[in-house]
Amino acid sequence: NGGEAILAELSNPKGVGVDSQGQVYILQNVPSAGPTQALRQVELTGFLTFGSVVTGTSSAAKVVEVSNTGNAQLQLSQAALLNGTNPGDYAIDPNTTTCALTAGATLAAGQSCNVGVIFKPRASGARSANLRLADNTVTGQNIVQLTGNGLLTPTMTITSPASGASENTGATVTFSVSVTGTPMPTGTVTFSANGKTIGSAVTLSTTGAASTTFTETAAGGYTLKAVYSGSSVYVTTTVSETITEVVPALKIGTKVTMVQ
Repeated sequence: NGGEAILAELSNPKGVGVDSQGQVYILQNVPSAGPTQALRQVELTGFLTFGSVVTGTSSAAKVVEVSNTGNAQLQLSQAALLNGTNPGDYAIDPNTTTCALTAGATLAAGQSCNVGVIFKPRASGARSANLRLADNTVTGQNIVQLTGNGLLTPTMTITSPASGASENTGATVTFSVSVTGTPMPTGTVTFSANGKTIGSAVTLSTTGAASTTFTETAAGGYTLKAVYSGSSVYVTTTVSETITEVVPALKIGTKVTMVQ
């Protein structure tokens, strides 16, 4: 269904076969349509999906297993080649790669090795490439499609109250944040005080502002935390600070008695 075969679901499979190109066919039931059957095809192109990664940082390696299921020597006629739309965002991981990726390298019949790939997005948005292994198989090559999404980190600050500020117990405190970047971030902010959520998530304004109010009746230190939800462009971000709730001082007045 356009994704990794190992993530697909099968309904009571009845049979399996492989053609001369190496494509796998699986016969299964179609429970929603009665006693009919469907033929599922596992294509030759592989998939590695890396999900969302902050730009400029490296993902964990994902590994492709290369297996020689034939009865002759598999010849890798050239080194693994990264090509496609964004090949510079992907790299072969030397720590998880066990295949000899040099011209003329071979893999004996019945043997397997691994190729590890790391995703390090250079920009935000969808980033894709291909891992191409040229060999002496029927198709002359094996291709794995690589997909991932680059995320930016927004600038997020608490604008009110100031860190370390003292607030009177029972007074209404305004808790505000600013979340900015290019493009302007969208999404919501969740506020909390000492781990207790304050109200519902607040949607960012067009200027990246969000705020809420709360009242505390107990004196002491309070840790304020704001969590930005993130979006398809920006990573989830958290900021925090501490303030102190104090009992307001009593005002002592002077009683004056007027004598006529």
